[in-house]
Amino acid sequence: MSDFGKYAVIDNVRYPLEREPEMWWEFKPPTAREEIAINRFTQGGSIKQSADGIERKIVTNAEIALEELALTAAATNIEIDGMPAIDTSTMSVDSIREVISSFPKELFWELWGALGKTCPGWGAAPAKKGKKRKKAAPKAAPKAQPSKEG
Repeated sequence: MSDFGKYAVIDNVRYPLEREPEMWWEFKPPTAREEIAINRFTQGGSIKQSADGIERKIVTNAEIALEELALTAAATNIEIDGMPAIDTSTMSVDSIREVISSFPKELFWELWGALGKTCPGWGAAPAKKGKKRKKAAPKAAPKAQPSKEG
């Protein structure tokens, strides 16, 4: 690996699952390669023709989440049929994507949230802590203006 100084590649991050803390998922930090792959993916979405006749490309949040999880998967001790769910040394991104798509939806979304906490710009955006949004004070009704007719 090259030395990129303050841009140095960070280590993989191991995330323990909320409901099963003895089980974990490990994320690898995305590089420019994964950034290009996710950009190509999001630009390629499904084509939908709208009422105005314009074709638009649609990519759902779930599709983006699946792609990001597959691209950043490093390791896990989650098992399927007694075998590790993924082995990045032998599996393609397509195979990893297929495995992740079989996960329960709660696990799927938990992992995407964890990715957002560990890899800035990827995964679900973490909720902001601290300041609560203030409700705007109701505006006073405009004062009646005297009529200029007369």
